[in-house]
Amino acid sequence: MPDFNDKPLYDAIIFARDNDVSYTVKDRKGHTPETKNTREWKVVSQTPSAGTPFEPRHKIELTVENSK
Repeated sequence: MPDFNDKPLYDAIIFARDNDVSYTVKDRKGHTPETKNTREWKVVSQTPSAGTPFEPRHKIELTVENSK
């Protein structure tokens, strides 16, 4: 799994789509934010962590914050 920390949410979504991986997005409070402009949100943590092997149809949980 790539390291998405401090990268735009957009990058993680493109990776997920290109590799048939599902994803969920939440903020630090556990809520699902409106992320219409995915380049304005940055990943602050992810599960599974970077370096973890993955297969298609696995799921990434992304915690984000607005970078504006």
